[in-house]
Amino acid sequence: MQKLRQDQASGLRRLFVKSETALLAFASSQQDADRHLHHVSDRVQVLRQFAKRMTDGGGSVAIIDEHPAPGSVARGYGVTLRRDLKQVLRGERTLDDVIQIAAPHTNIILASRLAGMEFSAADDISLAGNLAILRHRHDCVMIDCVHRSARTLSPLARCADQVIMIVPADEELTASYALIKRIQRERDDLAISIVVIRAEDSMAARTIYTRLQDVTRAHLGLALEYGGGMLMEGESYQPRRTASSRVRNGHLNGMA
Repeated sequence: MQKLRQDQASGLRRLFVKSETALLAFASSQQDADRHLHHVSDRVQVLRQFAKRMTDGGGSVAIIDEHPAPGSVARGYGVTLRRDLKQVLRGERTLDDVIQIAAPHTNIILASRLAGMEFSAADDISLAGNLAILRHRHDCVMIDCVHRSARTLSPLARCADQVIMIVPADEELTASYALIKRIQRERDDLAISIVVIRAEDSMAARTIYTRLQDVTRAHLGLALEYGGGMLMEGESYQPRRTASSRVRNGHLNGMA
């Protein structure tokens, strides 16, 4: 367990030293809330854990929430949001109007309507200006990204310094690889960091990252960063089983 905590903490440190105020886009290949209800909870937990690590260290966080309820980060904090960042870009509201406190040193902004809109040149300029204000006021800005049918991620995500890819250990890696491929096609200079969840232990989490990295480097020429393994609420790492027992149970992702 201690090794896991060290692994997770070192991964978080690597992510947060990138810039004075990081703009991080969180993405997962699992987007169908009706078919994968536990992945909604996983995604929300990952963002909340990242935010808590930042605020526990004395930092301040802004979370831009592109998901509408019930699968939103705001719902995870018990916050109801009605005003959207889209209204700021349209001149209907100020940025302060749409910011709401979610927890100590943690603000949240709804952007579910903005994530689905088509952007004009004026919208791009307005978005860049408002993101700059958020970065000035906070130590880290996090975007909880949705997928769009026509594009991989929203215009907000394309402004990010880095994408944090949430990779469940109990799912095939093909979906995560496909999302990485689409992100690279859309913006090939965007750094991608892998955070593995639901792994048996820190070694299994690292193995999953290595498998994904090997395929990505071979086919895309892209180097992924490792953000560590992360436990979900109520989880604990179990003693490692033998490879043969994992094969019998159909779990190959944990194989060292």
